[in-house]
Amino acid sequence: MASNGTYINGEYFNAGTGTWSALTAGWSAFTDWSSNPTQLQYTKVFDFGVKKPVIPTVILNVPEGSAYLTITYGDALDGGTGEVSGGTTMGGSLYFDLDYAVTGYTADTYTGFSSRYAQIDVYAVKRNEDNTANVTAIIQDVVTEFDQRLEHEYFFDIDSSTLAGDATARTIPVQKLTTPVAGIYYSLKYDETTSAANGKYTIHTVSKSTPSFTIRDLDAFPEDTTGIDHDGIDIDVVGFPTLTATEGGGVGRAG
Repeated sequence: MASNGTYINGEYFNAGTGTWSALTAGWSAFTDWSSNPTQLQYTKVFDFGVKKPVIPTVILNVPEGSAYLTITYGDALDGGTGEVSGGTTMGGSLYFDLDYAVTGYTADTYTGFSSRYAQIDVYAVKRNEDNTANVTAIIQDVVTEFDQRLEHEYFFDIDSSTLAGDATARTIPVQKLTTPVAGIYYSLKYDETTSAANGKYTIHTVSKSTPSFTIRDLDAFPEDTTGIDHDGIDIDVVGFPTLTATEGGGVGRAG
């Protein structure tokens, strides 16, 4: 379902399905400029040119009614509607100020993602005082940005033996970033104190979904296939920041 509203004087709203011939009760009976409006929807599709990692920020200004947002991302468009086809949709089903709710809401479901296309759908509704019918909901602003400002989480002078797991896969205690992370970079202090003095070591990433690594001693014979522990490790984890629902029903970086 695509956009269903009308722009007038900088405001976007759904005027409803009523007609002048149906207005038989006289002017004094009417309290709203619309007649039987349905849920208001605003849809916009973004093309990034190529598939790439992006982080969404959406700011909503809804002076009349309550709003919620979904974001759909994927690598194909529907040839008929021009909307994202076969993609993944993020977002809840709860209007932000809670005066009108539908089921299925899951909090803080937004993340960064990699795709060619993204589609935002903003939904707004306003109920009358008796909560028996819709009246005019208005969307005034939808400010959307997809940036590539990935964030870093740093760890310095780590002794791998103190991390969870074992030498085959030591877990990096990432807290700020969502997983899977985009990349993990290491530096290793030269070791002159162990029995493997002047040894040559290499660090391999085991998993980006559960950020973890193993250290191998290249001088070992027979070949080191289980990994060793080492101190003096610096780690730079790069990935998508944690996102959260923001005031008004939008989405932005947490914290």
